[in-house]
Amino acid sequence: LNHRVPHLLQQAKTDNATLSLAIIDMDLFKRINDDLGHLVGDKALRHVVQTLREELDAEEPLIRIGGEEFLLVMRMPIGNAWERIEFLRKRLNANPFLSHPDAPPRVISFSAGLACCPHDASDISGLLKHADRRLRAAKQQGRNRVIARD
Repeated sequence: LNHRVPHLLQQAKTDNATLSLAIIDMDLFKRINDDLGHLVGDKALRHVVQTLREELDAEEPLIRIGGEEFLLVMRMPIGNAWERIEFLRKRLNANPFLSHPDAPPRVISFSAGLACCPHDASDISGLLKHADRRLRAAKQQGRNRVIARD
């Protein structure tokens, strides 16, 4: 986050390109840890990352920024980024997590907030602030959704 994202942001500015970022947070992830234990929770996180990375390009870094929170950087306008994240959200919903072979499948969902440069902000701090506010709105509006505009 501290090294790669500033470089990507500067590169987008130099190229006069739009850069969007999304803060992605797993919905109700604490329940997995509480119900199944932290080892299964770690396995569930690996499942989420693997599912998302299968759909991402090498130029789309997925960076873990918290326990079950990730940052995805995309070199595209916010509308296209919303479509991209919405696709990933649906893909994860369609690929339930199995904690072990005999366990019932468990759907893991996420909520996301997006922001773009230069429209929302031109620095990382401002972009994160906008994306975080939209993530909180997604959570308040019922989770399992992506918000790109206030």
